[in-house]
Amino acid sequence: MSSSDSLDQLKSLVSQLQKKIERLESQASSTAQDATQKVGQAVQGAKETVKEVVGDVKEGLTPGQHLRLVLMGPPGAGKLNHSTLYTLRVMRLLVGGVERRTRRIRKTT
Repeated sequence: MSSSDSLDQLKSLVSQLQKKIERLESQASSTAQDATQKVGQAVQGAKETVKEVVGDVKEGLTPGQHLRLVLMGPPGAGKLNHSTLYTLRVMRLLVGGVERRTRRIRKTT
């Protein structure tokens, strides 16, 4: 095999790679454009839904209720129900018991 044959083979490989790269780039750009378009449509739909819901809520609120909603959130936000409080108390007792036991073990050793 002569050097010119090797050079020609390398040139053909480079051109094949270049064609593959161009094809992949065009596929990627079309896919990115499709994804951008779909995301834009989803965002627009979400905006419209939020406007409808907020519009319905705002229409039924007095100015004072609207201010409370903005500053503090909806009624009941942040409140814990009885089962959650019970779970937290049980966890606190369990963790506290483990800590007391480990302190006793450390003192005795």
